[in-house]
Amino acid sequence: HDPSSSSLSPGLSRHEQCYTTVTHFNVIHAKCHKEASAAERSLKQPKEEWEGATLRNSQTKCNALWPFWGATVGEEAYASAVEAYWASAQSTGRVESPRCRLLAHDLKLLLMRFAFEESFSHYSKGGGRESNMKLVPYVVQMA
Repeated sequence: HDPSSSSLSPGLSRHEQCYTTVTHFNVIHAKCHKEASAAERSLKQPKEEWEGATLRNSQTKCNALWPFWGATVGEEAYASAVEAYWASAQSTGRVESPRCRLLAHDLKLLLMRFAFEESFSHYSKGGGRESNMKLVPYVVQMA
């Protein structure tokens, strides 16, 4: 997530800033990410989790694993992944509103980028129109 200071929110004070999601839509299985992160921490020169993820994912800046609920993912596993996602979001700063409201706001900001033809990558190198459109159903799903 990236603190938003785009033209979608001009003149906001630090107190009023928010996080917004943008993506390259590099889909990585959570278990694969966890195993690779563990292996990189045990290297002679250990790498931080997201530093290693950036190297593994074609220099894509990474800082969150968005949970997907697919045909082979059980309800309990998805719920656990959702909780891990929110714990990660909480660790980056204040997350005080109800989750559904945060997701609705995040979706609104994403859709406004489409509507106003704004960059998805200016602040965070967060992919283009196609990769970000792929995220929309998963934001709705988590809401």
